Amino acid sequence: MAIQGLLPLPIGVELKEALKIYRKLAKVSNKMSRLDEKFKHSMVGDDLIRILSLNESVQSTRIEGTQVTFSEIVEEQDDPQPRWEVTEVKNYQKALLAGFEYIKNGYPITTRLIQKLHQLLMAGARGTNQASGEFQKIQNFIGPTNKIEDASYIPIPANEIDTYM
Repeated sequence: MAIQGLLPLPIGVELKEALKIYRKLAKVSNKMSRLDEKFKHSMVGDDLIRILSLNESVQSTRIEGTQVTFSEIVEEQDDPQPRWEVTEVKNYQKALLAGFEYIKNGYPITTRLIQKLHQLLMAGARGTNQASGEFQKIQNFIGPTNKIEDASYIPIPANEIDTYM
């Protein structure tokens, strides 16, 4: 039996649980502020962020079936005609860093931002002929076969994405 979709927001949370969540968020926010302050006055900076985001990009594109290593990306970063795997990782990193910059500069997390980042992600990569920057139009699923009845997870129906976003 497949796990299906998500529950639309707002979710119902008991007051007691909401207070626990709020307290944890306050602690995390405090720690993030202190960490941010330390980074501002540290020798560690944009270069470390780029390396970490590149590593994240390599790892995350594996979910989509991209088989490339961190070393291969570094070795091929200046190739004028990179393999599609390299393009996908570089696009992921560009989208990740662009999203970071938008949010850091006060741009709200909106549907428009998500679609803009998706365009960066898809530029010149597999699926480019599909609608980059748009939500999917057909139902997808995750499973061991190409049959939806064998799916282990079925996200919300494609025609409901706008509502959920």
